[in-house]
Amino acid sequence: MMNLTSESNLVYVQYSAGNELDYVQTFNELICHPKLINNLQKLWTVPKPLASAVLPFGFGGKDMIIEAKDGSGKTSCFTTLAANIVHKNNNLKRGAVVILTPKAEDVYKIQKIVEALIDFPVL
Repeated sequence: MMNLTSESNLVYVQYSAGNELDYVQTFNELICHPKLINNLQKLWTVPKPLASAVLPFGFGGKDMIIEAKDGSGKTSCFTTLAANIVHKNNNLKRGAVVILTPKAEDVYKIQKIVEALIDFPVL
C-alpha cells in the first residue's frame, strides 16, 4: 500500500507492482491518446496529486484499488482511463465502457466529464 498526501487528506492507493509509481507534473507527460491530453488540458490546468500518480499506472494497464476522500480526484482518474480506451479504439459509436456508481447524483457529473473527455455525447 502506498500513501499520497493531497491537501491534508490521506489517500491510499493499493497496487500490485514491484516498482514505485511514476508521478507526472503535466498532462503532456502521460502516455495516452493525444486527443485525450488536449481534452484534459481544457478541463484542468494540471493533474491533481492523485491523478499524477494513478494515471501513468492505469495507462499501463494495471489494476488498482483507490480509496480517497471526496474531492481528491478519483472520478477524474477513472473517467480519464475510460476515455483513453474510447480514443484508442478510435470509434466513438461502437463499443462500450460501463461505469458504476453507488450515488445517483454522481451519474450526471460522470456523464459530463466523460463527454468532455471524448467530445461525444454519451447515454
